Amino acid sequence: MTVPNGQYSLWAEREADNSWKLVFNKQHGQWGTTHDASQDLASVPLKETKASNSVEMVTISLTKEGAEWRIGIQWGDMKLTANFKVK
Repeated sequence: MTVPNGQYSLWAEREADNSWKLVFNKQHGQWGTTHDASQDLASVPLKETKASNSVEMVTISLTKEGAEWRIGIQWGDMKLTANFKVK
Protein backbone atom coordinates (compact mmCIF):
# COMPACT_ATOMS: atom_id res chain seq x y z
CA MET A 1 0.00 0.00 0.00
CA THR A 2 1.29 3.45 -0.89
CA VAL A 3 0.20 6.57 0.97
CA PRO A 4 0.94 9.69 -1.10
CA ASN A 5 2.93 12.54 0.42
CA GLY A 6 0.54 14.87 2.25
CA GLN A 7 -1.10 15.73 5.54
CA TYR A 8 -3.32 13.20 7.30
CA SER A 9 -4.93 12.51 10.64
CA LEU A 10 -3.83 9.21 12.14
CA TRP A 11 -6.28 7.05 14.05
CA ALA A 12 -5.50 3.90 16.05
CA GLU A 13 -8.71 1.91 15.79
CA ARG A 14 -9.60 -1.30 17.65
CA GLU A 15 -11.38 -3.86 15.52
CA ALA A 16 -14.23 -6.15 16.63
CA ASP A 17 -11.75 -9.05 17.05
CA ASN A 18 -9.60 -6.86 19.41
CA SER A 19 -6.88 -6.35 16.79
CA TRP A 20 -5.75 -2.80 15.94
CA LYS A 21 -5.25 -0.84 12.74
CA LEU A 22 -3.64 2.50 11.91
CA VAL A 23 -5.96 4.61 9.76
CA PHE A 24 -4.76 7.42 7.46
CA ASN A 25 -7.60 9.94 7.18
CA LYS A 26 -7.60 12.77 4.61
CA GLN A 27 -9.00 15.27 7.14
CA HIS A 28 -6.47 17.01 9.33
CA GLY A 29 -6.46 19.91 11.73
CA GLN A 30 -9.91 19.19 13.15
CA TRP A 31 -10.51 19.50 16.87
CA GLY A 32 -11.68 16.63 19.02
CA THR A 33 -12.16 12.96 18.37
CA THR A 34 -14.73 12.88 15.57
CA HIS A 35 -13.55 10.38 12.98
CA ASP A 36 -15.21 10.70 9.56
CA ALA A 37 -14.56 7.23 8.11
CA SER A 38 -15.71 8.40 4.65
CA GLN A 39 -12.42 10.38 4.54
CA ASP A 40 -10.21 7.33 5.24
CA LEU A 41 -7.49 6.84 2.63
CA ALA A 42 -5.89 3.64 3.88
CA SER A 43 -5.30 1.49 6.93
CA VAL A 44 -2.59 -0.92 8.03
CA PRO A 45 -2.59 -3.55 10.77
CA LEU A 46 -0.87 -2.73 14.05
CA LYS A 47 0.85 -5.34 16.20
CA GLU A 48 0.00 -5.13 19.91
CA THR A 49 2.64 -6.00 22.49
CA LYS A 50 3.18 -5.32 26.17
CA ALA A 51 5.88 -2.68 26.76
CA SER A 52 8.56 -3.21 29.38
CA ASN A 53 7.78 0.21 30.85
CA SER A 54 4.56 2.15 31.37
CA VAL A 55 3.85 5.71 30.18
CA GLU A 56 1.12 8.05 31.41
CA MET A 57 0.69 10.01 28.16
CA VAL A 58 0.17 8.60 24.67
CA THR A 59 3.62 8.47 23.10
CA ILE A 60 4.26 8.18 19.36
CA SER A 61 7.73 7.26 18.14
CA LEU A 62 9.39 6.79 14.75
CA THR A 63 12.57 4.68 14.59
CA LYS A 64 14.70 3.52 11.68
CA GLU A 65 15.40 -0.21 11.56
CA GLY A 66 17.66 -1.04 8.62
CA ALA A 67 15.86 -0.16 5.37
CA GLU A 68 12.50 0.20 7.15
CA TRP A 69 10.95 2.56 9.66
CA ARG A 70 8.72 1.65 12.60
CA ILE A 71 5.92 3.68 14.11
CA GLY A 72 5.19 2.95 17.75
CA ILE A 73 2.19 4.13 19.74
CA GLN A 74 2.29 3.51 23.49
CA TRP A 75 -0.15 4.21 26.29
CA GLY A 76 0.30 2.60 29.66
CA ASP A 77 2.06 -0.69 28.95
CA MET A 78 0.25 -1.27 25.64
CA LYS A 79 2.41 -0.74 22.56
CA LEU A 80 1.15 -0.78 18.97
CA THR A 81 3.66 -0.97 16.11
CA ALA A 82 3.84 -1.19 12.32
CA ASN A 83 6.79 -1.15 9.92
CA PHE A 84 6.88 0.93 6.74
CA LYS A 85 9.21 2.09 3.95
CA VAL A 86 9.72 5.62 2.65
CA LYS A 87 10.04 6.16 -1.11
